[in-house]
Amino acid sequence: MNKQIGDQAIVLGASIAGLLAAHVLAESYGQVIVIDRDPLTEASTQRRGVPHGRHLHALAARGQQVLEELFPGLTAELVGVC
Repeated sequence: MNKQIGDQAIVLGASIAGLLAAHVLAESYGQVIVIDRDPLTEASTQRRGVPHGRHLHALAARGQQVLEELFPGLTAELVGVC
């Protein structure tokens, strides 16, 4: 149903929530800009703007299902990282 409803959307913050929002918005906007105060790198490093980033996190089963729908193959990739 990819109906474009606008030219540009802006997401503040490149957390998991921000990146998921950007992914969903990309279906309806010509351009999605993600703004974050920390430089984003390919390396997995601690970010100053995410003080809780070093803490252990868990993902509920339904959350995993939704992420897998948005990003097919993500579960297998995450399991491979561990």
